[in-house]
Amino acid sequence: MRYFLLCLAMLGSLPLTAQTPGRKAARDLSEKLAPRFTNDNNSFGTTYLFAETDPAGYDLLVAAVSFSDKNQTQKIGFSPLRLSKQYRFLLSNLKLNFTHSGGALTGGLSIGNDNSAFECQRVQTLFENIYTATPDNALPVARIRRADESLKEYMAWYNQTPEMKAFQDALLAKFDQQRLAHVFKYSAGYNIQFFPVLGSSSAAGNFDSLNYHAVKSNNYFGKGSYSHQNGLLNITAAYNYFNKRKSADSTQQKRRYTGYSIGFTVRAIPLLKKENLIKKDFYKNSLFIPGIYLGINYDRQDYKGAEAIFAEDKLEWKTVVTISIDFAISPASQFRLAFPIQRTKEYSIVGKQVNTIALLQYSFKLINLADN
Repeated sequence: MRYFLLCLAMLGSLPLTAQTPGRKAARDLSEKLAPRFTNDNNSFGTTYLFAETDPAGYDLLVAAVSFSDKNQTQKIGFSPLRLSKQYRFLLSNLKLNFTHSGGALTGGLSIGNDNSAFECQRVQTLFENIYTATPDNALPVARIRRADESLKEYMAWYNQTPEMKAFQDALLAKFDQQRLAHVFKYSAGYNIQFFPVLGSSSAAGNFDSLNYHAVKSNNYFGKGSYSHQNGLLNITAAYNYFNKRKSADSTQQKRRYTGYSIGFTVRAIPLLKKENLIKKDFYKNSLFIPGIYLGINYDRQDYKGAEAIFAEDKLEWKTVVTISIDFAISPASQFRLAFPIQRTKEYSIVGKQVNTIALLQYSFKLINLADN
């Protein structure tokens, strides 16, 4: 069907018979061949320190489970408006984010833009330029359709010509390459995090002073990413602002924290040759490229309060450098092995502390409804 529609699109300008569809009608059919949304190559979740508030990429659905020596984290992100047939700037990338980590629940909402979406102005311009720039004399030469030959019969013959297949592949490859050569995405949003115990009371009927507060933190963030040549090189950066308590104790007060992240990943080893890749359904549906990715990410969080008693873990600041290896096999099977190296500065200790842990993460994502 994919090749048939493209054939129909290209033949729309050939003066075969009066029944040949026009270029505009054929172009409308060609739109159906391109995936609405493409794979987000930055959805692995490069940040370690702010994983709970990170919106988990720009895909329709992302679910991840990560394990370390001290904690287990479950995360899910869902963009419901991507199910709509109508594209809306910013709102089509509205994402709901839910994370459970260390007994604490985080919920968030964000909006953003993905300039690789098919309906966005940039991609529509690329599509129009490639389509209209194809002159009639560049189409493969075809015989005149016979008077007693239906269009379906004619297309069945024409679709099998080597010249037309080569032309189709070249046109699709050119569009995909330009669409994903330079992809920029950005988002901004809000998260609220709750303590494991949302409310309690003592045996005497009074409040429990150790679980007095339900809300642990309020978070506002902004995030941007860049992807070159469909994930060959990926860059992410984010800024976080927190109002946070270190515990649910009745004596604790919220204090301000700021944090930022920057990360890089490269596709070191592709897992499929190009001629085999383009035959896969997940590539046709989302342009997903399986591969082994190497990455490094830097996170830093600073406590902006004046009193050490309100500082989380009594830390003035902490930084995390994470070295990661990602195995992206398919949208439904992605694994990450990461080694976060944490440095901290405590109020009561002279000098800095360094800790290294290992983390294993499994991710599943759905990019378009036709995936997997």
